[in-house]
Amino acid sequence: MRRYHRALRIGDFKTLHSFSLLAFLRRTDRVKDLVIVLANPTDGDVEEQLVVPDENLLEYTLFRDTFSGAEARIHGGTIEAKVPPQTVRVFHMVDEEGPSSEQYKRIYGAFRTFDSVSPMASLG
Repeated sequence: MRRYHRALRIGDFKTLHSFSLLAFLRRTDRVKDLVIVLANPTDGDVEEQLVVPDENLLEYTLFRDTFSGAEARIHGGTIEAKVPPQTVRVFHMVDEEGPSSEQYKRIYGAFRTFDSVSPMASLG
């Protein structure tokens, strides 16, 4: 898994505040590398809304669990996810193409983050 997620190899570590989950994120200088890890050590399902403190994330960004394919979206700087008992979710960002091309091309430096966005396309 570390081979496929750059943030798990070299990313910064930031704990997320949670009541019942072990939750943290790993991030690099590239917004697409952000990974959110949620582990449920309890014997029951846990559904929580967690604050994701990354100013580069856009509203409604899609995250997908590497193991199960479960999906969650960013809303107002938070993510809500349901984690089954004794399970770990490793959410990675999915770069969706929006109505006007890639959603992150307006952010400075996005052409270095996503292969599909060229520097000239970012100039206007």
